Amino acid sequence: MYFHGLTNFKSRMMFRHFFITLLFAGCSLLFASGFQSLESGVDARSASMGFTHTAMQDDPVAGFGNPAALFQGPVKTVCFSMNNWIQDMRSGNAGLVISSEHDAFGLSLYYSEIGEIEHRIGPSPTPIGTFSSSDFVLGVGYAREIVPAVSVGLSIRSYYQKIYVDEAWGVGGDLGMTWVLPDQKSRIGIAIQHLGKAGALKQENLELPTVIRVGASRGVAFKKIQGQIQLDAVAEKDAPFHLQAGLELGWAEYFFLRAGYLSGYETRDMTFGLGFRIRHYRLDYALVPFRSGLGDVHMLSILFHW
Repeated sequence: MYFHGLTNFKSRMMFRHFFITLLFAGCSLLFASGFQSLESGVDARSASMGFTHTAMQDDPVAGFGNPAALFQGPVKTVCFSMNNWIQDMRSGNAGLVISSEHDAFGLSLYYSEIGEIEHRIGPSPTPIGTFSSSDFVLGVGYAREIVPAVSVGLSIRSYYQKIYVDEAWGVGGDLGMTWVLPDQKSRIGIAIQHLGKAGALKQENLELPTVIRVGASRGVAFKKIQGQIQLDAVAEKDAPFHLQAGLELGWAEYFFLRAGYLSGYETRDMTFGLGFRIRHYRLDYALVPFRSGLGDVHMLSILFHW
């Protein structure tokens, strides 16, 4: 009993110290940025829950947003996502996570493309042609449980952006931490995403879209219905402060309904989705309606774990 209490005390003190350190470090690094497609999320499950993932439970794919979440206990996961965004924007993500008893390793490749952008040299009624814009991000991540219930993570990423014939490269990564509370149903997380430096695109200096996220989650259960509630607070420079919330309810661990809400955005607020799980496979779908005639976003993710 004494050792268990001492371990919980050390976990709380370590989390608070690391939490404060990450928070102050991140606040000094918020700046205007390029690579804006990185803010669109990578998988359908988190998107349908209001793009919350900082303290996501039972999903190592959340580690691509908070590297500490790569660690989920002994599990191996392969995931693929295909996203049809507004205005001819498409994106996708592929990832591999190998999580063991005390640590985890992850690989990910993200891409986005906007096609059919009209090309004009000057004011004219018709364009002289079209061109595209694309982003590619290759990342490797590592997470470790440093004491029972407390995990920390680090990811390193290579960023590439091309608009027409102009190119830019960047190097950066993420820092994160998660803490499972003593009730084993609640989790707290913090992540600083896209720390690093990017080069110039033509004559314009680019910055990575650094974001600070603080999140909490709690598992819920009602007889045969199980699920979780998510809440993320998101801060980025030159943008409103965002609160993002999500709810997931599952029946017999086979069928899931999800919904979310985002504050501080002019063109979107609600998100919806559903999921199916059959043995080692999971299929997730998300719908993100946009206002102002922009259309809807459809996201589809496939996972295999063993």
